[in-house]
Amino acid sequence: MTVLPASATTGAQSTTVNVSVDGSPHCFNGDGVPNCNLYDGKQYVWFSGLPAGASLGAGTYIWAVLSPGGQPNANDFAPLRTNGNDPNLSDETDPSINREFSTDGTTITNLGSHESYGSLIRVGLNPPSSPPEGAGVAWYADTPNPGGVYILAVCQISSSQSTSAITPGTVDPHLCKYDAFKVQAPTPPCTENCGPGQVFGSFVVTKDANGAYSNTYKWTATKAVDKTLVKQIGGSTIFTYTVTASYDGGTISNIKVTGTISVFNGTTAADGVTLEAVNIDSVTDQLSDGTACTVTGGGAKTLAGGSNTDFAYVCNLSALPQGTLDNTATVAWSQQTLVSGDTLFAGTADFTFNGVSFAATNIDSCATVKDTFNGGVADTLGTVCVGDSPAATNVNLSGLGGFSESFSAPTFTFIYSRTIAIQNDICVAYSNQAGVSGNTTTTTSS
Repeated sequence: MTVLPASATTGAQSTTVNVSVDGSPHCFNGDGVPNCNLYDGKQYVWFSGLPAGASLGAGTYIWAVLSPGGQPNANDFAPLRTNGNDPNLSDETDPSINREFSTDGTTITNLGSHESYGSLIRVGLNPPSSPPEGAGVAWYADTPNPGGVYILAVCQISSSQSTSAITPGTVDPHLCKYDAFKVQAPTPPCTENCGPGQVFGSFVVTKDANGAYSNTYKWTATKAVDKTLVKQIGGSTIFTYTVTASYDGGTISNIKVTGTISVFNGTTAADGVTLEAVNIDSVTDQLSDGTACTVTGGGAKTLAGGSNTDFAYVCNLSALPQGTLDNTATVAWSQQTLVSGDTLFAGTADFTFNGVSFAATNIDSCATVKDTFNGGVADTLGTVCVGDSPAATNVNLSGLGGFSESFSAPTFTFIYSRTIAIQNDICVAYSNQAGVSGNTTTTTSS
């Protein structure tokens, strides 16, 4: 089959439990359907594409369990982070070709070796030599995060729906979707000295970043004729016209970075199990050039325990960046007393999206060149676009005589002729106007 290139992963994904296979619920925040954020064991985490309305777009995907902190990397054997942590916790015993699935946007088809049940796929892989409940690196490696937080990355490797596993190419982390979850083994109930404790916040921030700008082109038209006056009795004469349409380098505007910041609150009480709501002070976003971004709903608010909360943001720039531009989101909270009576220390958590790329939206990059003779119906000489070479399209739709077209950047040249009948004993003036029209501008020349 033809394998189409991958594109940005659209829609959403999450992890969930599978009571039908694993028995009694293993999710600490609700029933875990279709989304769980806190589990009592690594083996009980299943991948879910969420209901169809929020599901992933059609294509073929891989997933990987990642450690939080720093730029995510879902590629097998990704370089260690500067702190020595392994970004990919799935790859040592479970290569990415085992972790593939395809979807039509509604139904998920497992293409790898992981256990599946309907449209659910078990995230981890238990090596045959391991005990049934898993040991060592079974399922996936343990997170270095002291709060037991993991990140599930889902990345499109082809926009076509494969029927069998394909060899994944290098995955661009910018094109993946991420979902945080936490694994916390049950803690025996306290029987003595059970007063309030002190805990640290367990937050994970992920984000995407999409740079964009508008480039508006201006077109100019010129017109010339081989002669402007003919003195002749009767008969006819031929006028040869030259029309040019030229574009400039474009004007850059509306430069911005937009995206979504996701904040996972995995904070638990001192018992290590009870999820706690936390009053955060802010969610902020800043570019590495110092530009402060606007985060919708980024002020003080309460984040429920075990919740993933999304914040839209926008960063407005006055010019395109000249070098690498990074984007950092930060969640901050003050010291506070939790519902359990435990004290939560103040803190922050952040995430940096490295290397924001910018996509252009071209405005008036194409235009139509027309010629109007003596107030009549305009003749279309051609459609011209920035960078087209060697020819325009839709040329000479009216069948003008002696027609030719050429291109020498940034100018298109049209040459054509008109045969004019000479009227006896009278002088007649004939107007002729050429114009080039884009989507938003029109320029004329007579």
